[in-house]
Amino acid sequence: MTDPTILAVQARPTMLRRVLSRPRISLVTSHPDAEVARLTRQLVDVLPIDGRASFERTLGELSRIAEHAPPAVGTPRTLDLIGHSTTDGLLRLGDWLIDGESPKISAFFRGIADVELLPRLGVTSMRLLGCSTAVGARARRTLRTLAELLDLEVLGTLGPIYSLHYDAEGFGDQWRFLLSRASEVPASPVILPSPDAPVSDDTATLALLRILDIESLPRVPLAAPAGSPPRHVVTNAAARELLSLVDRTRGAQMPGLLAIPSHELALLADTTSCHVAEIILDGHFLRVFPEGPTKPGIVYPVSDARHLLALVTALLPI
Repeated sequence: MTDPTILAVQARPTMLRRVLSRPRISLVTSHPDAEVARLTRQLVDVLPIDGRASFERTLGELSRIAEHAPPAVGTPRTLDLIGHSTTDGLLRLGDWLIDGESPKISAFFRGIADVELLPRLGVTSMRLLGCSTAVGARARRTLRTLAELLDLEVLGTLGPIYSLHYDAEGFGDQWRFLLSRASEVPASPVILPSPDAPVSDDTATLALLRILDIESLPRVPLAAPAGSPPRHVVTNAAARELLSLVDRTRGAQMPGLLAIPSHELALLADTTSCHVAEIILDGHFLRVFPEGPTKPGIVYPVSDARHLLALVTALLPI
């Protein structure tokens, strides 16, 4: 029996040629979590990226393929980087954070521009597809820096994006209104649709609104697993104040939402276990996993993100 690894290596050039035959090249973070796995299953010909080295290696492979089969002249192609975003809107691919203020990042993308790697692939724009990668000063500075270095249009997102916004070949064209160019005046961030809004084709595929019931969440050990974001103990009194800032009637299922939590709330169930909720997108949303971490999370909007973060940082860490 042939080793599956050998088969995958042999099939890779054919897969790369298929990628170059399409208008979107999607490079997806290899961060091991359920949301990434769900999105990866949805896309065809996924090119996983676990850091800068694999990003550079993948572009090199595509470039060599393109030398023998150049992209059609006049056919615009986007390079889509799909990953988690930090609370200030910076995209992360594996362990690689794309921060325009980092000299190493600037030098890396300047090197790509110097050898005209992206033009050889027919790439005319690059999109950072995480949550709110065009919102906030640091995120927008990164877009502008990359655009200047690469001499092409670089776009980010104006709000949360998740698997609804993708089809088998990548980010759907019908969702372009969620993007903002580095050269544009920043638009207002996009938030979840109101439950009172008329249902349209775009919002009908959102899951039914869910009411937040803390006691129905799974119980987990009080201690956080290694590598988790800061976890804070929340007493019953503190929980009442925190949850007063959360619209507990407007929960929406958002599978494939790639947002790194900044804090975890350990809402006490007893002396050794708790119910966990995540603070994401700079405090603007609370996320829980009622059916466990392998199922889609439910996201709830926060009325006052700054107040919520102030309350959380005052709590005791575990």
